[in-house]
Amino acid sequence: MITKDTLLKAISLTKNNYFKNVVKKNGKYIYSYLPEENKKKKGYNILRHAGTTYSILEAYELIPDYELLIVAESAINYIINKVQDFEVNDIPVSVAVEKDTIKLGGNALTTIMLAKYTQITENYKYMELMQRLARYIFETQDKSGEFIIQKQRYSTKEKYHFKSEYYPGEAILSLIRLYQLDGNKDWLNSAEQASNYLIKIRDKRADINTIIHDHWLLYALNELYREQPHNIYIEHVLLITKSIMKSQITDNTENPTWNGAYRLPHIRLESTPTACRSEGLCAAYHLLLDNGYKKKASKIIKTIDVGIKFQLQNQLRPESVVSYKNKKLCLGAFKRGLKQNDLRIDFTQHNISSLIAYYKILSNKG
Repeated sequence: MITKDTLLKAISLTKNNYFKNVVKKNGKYIYSYLPEENKKKKGYNILRHAGTTYSILEAYELIPDYELLIVAESAINYIINKVQDFEVNDIPVSVAVEKDTIKLGGNALTTIMLAKYTQITENYKYMELMQRLARYIFETQDKSGEFIIQKQRYSTKEKYHFKSEYYPGEAILSLIRLYQLDGNKDWLNSAEQASNYLIKIRDKRADINTIIHDHWLLYALNELYREQPHNIYIEHVLLITKSIMKSQITDNTENPTWNGAYRLPHIRLESTPTACRSEGLCAAYHLLLDNGYKKKASKIIKTIDVGIKFQLQNQLRPESVVSYKNKKLCLGAFKRGLKQNDLRIDFTQHNISSLIAYYKILSNKG
């Protein structure tokens, strides 16, 4: 099995290099980069900006480093400058806007990011902003618990016919994390309604072969169950984890470097799909272990361990960056996959979040 020391070294490598060099002076990330060509690719995504900042804050929480906190605060300021006032149902709210577009996931991940900053710094200066961001999420939910507005134009309020598999899980987690800080039952009730909608309506006919491998929902259900201990949450976590475990490659003797990756349904030799599943499984592990499912939790540990081993093959180490011009930017980053060397901020985000989650499990830190 992987040791805590191996994980800590990998996290530190990213913290000391990639994370400290990927944020520009204006707080914007070098979003996508081709290391062999020393070329930045066009494009940006504010959700991945928020998610990556969250993982930087997790790294800071694990290994306090003032310089890293300054980097995170710069990235936070960048996204806060994208937040605008808005109205839903005649209620004043705040929304994260990118290219005249509001996304449910944008508000959710911005809230999750700010909640982590608040929790680890004990600085509550963003509380009102988080509440206004969450109020948008709350007001876009219908009586069934579904978030019916997942994407809309900021300037005209036009609603797009768009549904994401992952935005609802992100939204639920954001509401729970805010509830943990301010105790407002509106957020908890909304999270519970949304979870019940996903389980009883959206995923009603899903089985082990069709259920969405939603790591954000696994995070959310682990934390929601501790506030509202309903068995359907554990049952849904069990279904998702069984599906994830079934689709992992574990005994490929011909291509042993593939072990730990997943068939989704085709083989994906990429670091991030595995990392997301490792994250979700870490959350599921805590929920199941704490509620009497020790055998299932021990099986999950084996799946996480094999997954993390696969992920670590994709981390750029000193010997990997010898020929690259911008070595400090690349060092510690996670490339797309075994056969693809491009870097994008969310690749490293999910890999580092999963490494930190597994480190905490091995350290019995919860």
